[in-house]
Amino acid sequence: MIPIPCPSCGAEIPFKSETSVFAVCAFCTSTVVRHDLNLEKIGEMGELAEDSSPIQVGMTGTYGNKFFYTSGRIIYAYPDGLWNEWHLYFDTGETGWLTDAQGEFALSFNYDGQRPSEGQLQLGKGTKIDGDYFKVSDVKEVTYEGSEGELPFKAEKGYHSTVYDFTNNEGKFFTVEVPKEESQPTLMFKGRYLNFWDLKPQNIKLFEGWI
Repeated sequence: MIPIPCPSCGAEIPFKSETSVFAVCAFCTSTVVRHDLNLEKIGEMGELAEDSSPIQVGMTGTYGNKFFYTSGRIIYAYPDGLWNEWHLYFDTGETGWLTDAQGEFALSFNYDGQRPSEGQLQLGKGTKIDGDYFKVSDVKEVTYEGSEGELPFKAEKGYHSTVYDFTNNEGKFFTVEVPKEESQPTLMFKGRYLNFWDLKPQNIKLFEGWI
């Protein structure tokens, strides 16, 4: 853990990973970028709306016998609503993303392989990714509605991109996220849908009426 004082309020921001570069101060909601052992304030994050997700920063669990810690989240907004992308650090050094979209959960990892061609980024088009066949099932315009915790890249509110979702019949998916600003990199993720409780989650958010 690397505790660094917030440049706005002085409270310690405990970076748990050396690879994290962006965080939201839990005390004053300043958004900061990390430069080695110094922090630069780049803005402020408004109060996040309450939601029904059982996931929260600090939740732990296991996937494939690998332990993970939930470090932060990005809230994505699109015309039909919102969903959460929770960032995970694994004890193996890997990182991943746990998606929570209105009670549907999926786990994905960054994909560094070849990007599908422009002709393949159309509804109904199919392609093979590492031997798995996928079809484009959804295309949507999204923005970052907010973020919290610790993240591996800047997640400023208002970031805008086009997201292409590929799915198949085996519960797997592949996602291509193309930023509107050409200077920003295209992001790709590959993963699968899962049952949240199979992750053996600990330190979850509890709601009234839960047993």
